[in-house]
Amino acid sequence: MKRKLMILEVSKKQDYIFGSKKLKENADRSEDINYVTSKEFFHDIAKQYYREDNYIYSGGGHTFLQFFDEDDLKKLAKLFNED
Repeated sequence: MKRKLMILEVSKKQDYIFGSKKLKENADRSEDINYVTSKEFFHDIAKQYYREDNYIYSGGGHTFLQFFDEDDLKKLAKLFNED
């Protein structure tokens, strides 16, 4: 069975995290990035397209997901690109 790979990246992470001179705000912003690249985030916002077996890895502002159903991959990608 062929799999499709989706790679998601949070850009300008350092600018976002260190946009404040307050350590607490830096830590909170780092946690924000950790959440939006986590399994929980994908489950929370896209439970109709995301399953646990989609998850490969996340860290450093990157997430790697695999899909066995190309339609689910496309639907998730569209969800991220909606205005």
